[in-house]
Amino acid sequence: MSMCFGGPRVPLSPKRQVMMQLLRIGVCLEFIFAVVAICGGRYFDGAIFVLMSLLFIYPLRDKGQAGTDLICMLIMHSIQAVFSIVYAILHAADVPIYKKLPQLWRQRCLSASIYGLCAIFVLVSVLCYLIFREVRRKLWGGQSYDDSDVNQLNRAGPQPTNQTAHGRGGFGYNANRNDDVESAKAKSPQSKKPTNDWKKSGGRALG
Repeated sequence: MSMCFGGPRVPLSPKRQVMMQLLRIGVCLEFIFAVVAICGGRYFDGAIFVLMSLLFIYPLRDKGQAGTDLICMLIMHSIQAVFSIVYAILHAADVPIYKKLPQLWRQRCLSASIYGLCAIFVLVSVLCYLIFREVRRKLWGGQSYDDSDVNQLNRAGPQPTNQTAHGRGGFGYNANRNDDVESAKAKSPQSKKPTNDWKKSGGRALG
């Protein structure tokens, strides 16, 4: 039950707050078209859609915050969006899906509910997904850059390369290694050449 009624909530950015407001409008339109669907003869479907629209008023009670309860809303509206697209295609092809009532105004209510709910379910699903992306990033982390972060990355200069770990020659090779070895050999006492002056060597270089 916490997936649809509760869970942690996080503050939203101004852009996501606008999306949340559009989502609330979409749920209100869903309720209206659900009533239209009942008038068009979709009694069972219309009752389910009325229940869905009333059920998801609670997660949208605050446009400045959102939580994990959007997962339930996203799943249910995505499923309904798929079926609504199929129903709209079949209805446009004059395939009988629902029983048409003899009254003309009820037939128009049926057509309006089929096309209207299809558009609303798709819109609500997209908005739920975009809002939930920010909620997921703030709750569980993850890399998600907005425009300001991208501009800061572009303004930043090139990062200094670590030459101590890989060497200046690349692939773990140090180009200055040979110079260091030669300088060490030059400083070692064994690298000194023997001289022919036996007096300076203390008589040990006679042989």
